[in-house]
Amino acid sequence: MLSQTQIKNARMTLDNKVSDYMLPVDGRMLAQDASVGDAATKFLSPETNIIFVVDDENHRQLKGIVTRSDMRQAQRKALSTTEKILDYASRRVVLLRDESLIGDAVKVFAGNNPMHLKVDYIPIVDASNVLKGYLDATGLLPRITQ
Repeated sequence: MLSQTQIKNARMTLDNKVSDYMLPVDGRMLAQDASVGDAATKFLSPETNIIFVVDDENHRQLKGIVTRSDMRQAQRKALSTTEKILDYASRRVVLLRDESLIGDAVKVFAGNNPMHLKVDYIPIVDASNVLKGYLDATGLLPRITQ
């Protein structure tokens, strides 16, 4: 249960920008032509729970995301580890712009988003749709109630 101070801090934080709380995507990106095997290698790291599939790592235009669950399905279905990871990525992705507010992110995590999807991660992009970072549902609440 949250204390009154934590609730007050959370209310004040809802007006902050998501860019102030986003996590870095470094080490969590793969180019769209990367293989299922490449993704499996990234998931060997225990702290990697999501991979962002981008056009290439320089331009960082988001094409989809792959979670650990998606990866398990890809490994079961793929005929070869050389198949493209983009074929197994979720392409219906709820994302936010870097100028969006934390309150917007809380709504998305609560399922109040255009696709009515339950999401655990929100990619953050700039006005040119360049991937800048992401928010993690489990990590956000403790950070906004401090």
